Amino acid sequence: MDEECEFCGYRRPYTLADASEGKESYTVCLNCLFSLVACSLSPEQFLRAKTRGGDTNRFYLHDDFYDSSGHALQPKV
Repeated sequence: MDEECEFCGYRRPYTLADASEGKESYTVCLNCLFSLVACSLSPEQFLRAKTRGGDTNRFYLHDDFYDSSGHALQPKV
């Protein structure tokens, strides 16, 4: 397996698929999973995903939750 977490680079992550949409998926490790669903990624995690080609129009990453510098606007933590 040559995949890595979109947010931290950890190898051997899991793939999280949004069952309601069926088309959004995230390659995320268990350490970043909680931050992703709680909309509380660090700016470094958000920007890493963005610079590596991650689609920031996906539900958990869109601009209602993060500003352009990667700071969480409505963290649920």
